[in-house]
This record gives sequence, C-alpha cells and structure tokens, in this order.
Amino acid sequence: MSSPLGVLIVHGFTGSRATMEAIIPRAEALGLPWRLPRLRGHWTKPEDLMGVTYDDLLADADAALTELRGVAERVAVVGLSVGGVLALNLAAERPADVESLAVLVPALRYVSKLAPFSAIVARLIKITAADPANAFTDKSLTARSGNYRTFPTATFVSVYRAGRRVEALLPRVTAPMLIIGARQDKVIQPRVAQIAYDRAGAAQKELVWFERSGHEMLLDCEADAVADRVGQFLKQRAEVRLQPDPSRAAP
Repeated sequence: MSSPLGVLIVHGFTGSRATMEAIIPRAEALGLPWRLPRLRGHWTKPEDLMGVTYDDLLADADAALTELRGVAERVAVVGLSVGGVLALNLAAERPADVESLAVLVPALRYVSKLAPFSAIVARLIKITAADPANAFTDKSLTARSGNYRTFPTATFVSVYRAGRRVEALLPRVTAPMLIIGARQDKVIQPRVAQIAYDRAGAAQKELVWFERSGHEMLLDCEADAVADRVGQFLKQRAEVRLQPDPSRAAP
C-alpha cells in the first residue's frame, strides 16, 4: 500500500552518509518510507569523484525520487548544502512529485573568495584540499563526518555553477518549505538562507536560524535540535497528507 508521504534525504558534495543519518529515525518514527541515496563518487574514496558533474548528482537524486514515488504518493525532500541545491532543483522541475522540502544551508553562494574563480583554478590545480573541521563550530566533533579531505577541482566547478543556476530557479519552487540557516557557517555564506526564503515562490515557507551551528548542521553542536526541527516539519507535512481531500468527498 502506498504511503501518503515519503522522505528523500540528500547529502552534500564530498559528504558522507553520516552527515544526514539523523533524519532517518525522524522519518521512521512517523512511519514514512525514506531513501538516502549515495550520490555518484561518494562514500568511497575522493578519486571516485573524478569526472563526476553536478548533472550526475542530480540524476542520482532524481532516480531516488522516482524510486520513492513507487511507494509514496508524494515526497518531502530534505537536503543539506549541495543536497539542498539538489532539493531545490527537484522541487522546481518536478513539482507534481515534491510535496515539500527542507533545505539546510543550501550551497548557493560560497564563503571562499576563490570560488568564483574555480574554473581558472581548475586549469592549474586538479585536486583541491578540504578541511572538514571548517564545517564545524565544535572542532572536536569533526571526526563524526567522514567527509572527503580532497576533491577534483573540476567537479567543484560544476557544482559551483549549478548553485548559481538553481538560485535563478527559486521563483519556481512553490512547494511548502522549511529553510534552515547557520549563523556560524564558514563554508556557505549564511545569507543564502535569507536569499532562498525571499526568492522562493512558495506561499508557505519558514526560515529558522541556528545561532551556533557550523555548516555540518546535523553533526555539529546543535545537531539534535536541528534534526528535531526537521522532524517537526516532516510531522506537519505527514499530517497534512493524511487529511481527507475535500475534492474527493462523496457528493
């Protein structure tokens, strides 16, 4: 029997499964089917990202959405960082399938001043080093992530350009939204949460700030509170989906 709502959980660029696992028990507590797909080149070794593009990541997320629609009438998408960009992308392009979305620190604009010049950098530097600790306010929690410490620069170029394209799609995102921002984010400009809120076409949207969290919101110092807030949103959406549809009422 099909569930009224499913949950698609989407991790970010270089992100491990651990970065999004906190959403799973929240979905299961509500009896909602879920998927946490491994995006291409992830959860193995950084070399596997060679040749991967944003479009590959989008195709993987899109396939998972299609699979989840096989067991759920519609889907709530939860994405962090580049996963948030993918969530916005899916909501803009598949509005009939995406019932709602929760985006955490969507990777629309980066803190690094080199990010806009990444295409030039990629001609000179094929592999870029990454310090996972930069994504945490509480550095002692860094080991939780298991994120890659290097990545192909060309792949980042593709991801960076996609962020700008998806930002332009925000007016087409009309599904109910929860946007979560991190004041202490050192990876993505904190103001992107406000940008997403202001520009999204959704009539029903909410912006929530966490004051102490870094970029890895579901692993950092406010992790439980962040996951609980997403869980509350999923509960609200599940309750909406369970309400009788007046248009189907007997005459």
